[in-house]
Formats: sequence, C-alpha cells, structure tokens
Amino acid sequence: MTLIKIRIGAFTVMELVISLMISSIVIGIAYYSWLLVGRQFAGYNDRSQVINEYIMLNKALETDIDRAVLLRDSLSDVLCIQMKEESIQYVFNEDHVVRQGEAFADTFRLGVKNISFERVHDTLHAIKKLKMSVSLNGEDIEMIIQKNYSAVELMNAEKIVHE
Repeated sequence: MTLIKIRIGAFTVMELVISLMISSIVIGIAYYSWLLVGRQFAGYNDRSQVINEYIMLNKALETDIDRAVLLRDSLSDVLCIQMKEESIQYVFNEDHVVRQGEAFADTFRLGVKNISFERVHDTLHAIKKLKMSVSLNGEDIEMIIQKNYSAVELMNAEKIVHE
C-alpha cells in the first residue's frame, strides 16, 4: 500500500497571525479616524449653533426695532418695543435673551453683557440706540442697533409717554 501525498495550498499559522495583526491595526486606525472626525463635527456643530443664535437674535432685533413705533427701557436690562398692534419685550440676562410678545416667546442662548441704551432726549424716554456685548464662542462681539425716528413718530411717542 502506497501513500499518496496530496499537497493542499494553505496558510501557515504564522501567516494567519501576521495578517490578523495587520488587519487589526488597520481597523484600529480607521476607528480612531472616525472618532476624530466625529468630535470635530460635533465641535463645528456647536459653534454653528451659537452663530445661528446670534444671527437670529440680530435679525429679530433689527426687524422689531424697524417696525417699532417706540422703544423704551422699563427696567435696567429690559427693552420694550411698542408697535402699532402689539408690544414686544426683550429681557437680557447673562446667559440668554428672552423675546416675549403677546402670543409667543423666544429664547436665544447667548451671553449678553454691557447693555446700554441711548435716549433721544432725557424727558422723552425713547431709545434711539441699543449697544451690548455678545459672547460668541469665547469672543465678545459688540452689537449696535439704532432706531431712526421720524418727526411724526417722535410726536406720537411723546403722546404715548405722557399717557
């Protein structure tokens, strides 16, 4: 009886261990890269949300002030915007701004400080300039919004104030 030797093409154990080690290194690098990209995207998303909040606050303030008949400050950090049909209040806090009307309330998560109001005249408590610092991603940005009153609006504001 003769033994027939048939040779089967296969890998040795050493070759399998080396290929397993190389593939685990490649998978580890790919996983670490995926985590790094995910963290950078999350940071970008956070910065983008803060900038979006700033843009929305700026747009809301500009729109409301442009449509306003009269701007007044009722307390130290509260801006009252009197319009023909309604009034809107902005309450400025250190970590957020609340915009409140009769049928809505908006909150902007922005740090606001150094708020100052410039009046048209001391007797007429109408505000013509709003100036404040907004913290945007660790950087303070100065926001200035002005209201240009017409003569008719100033005369009507005087009537509103004296009522």
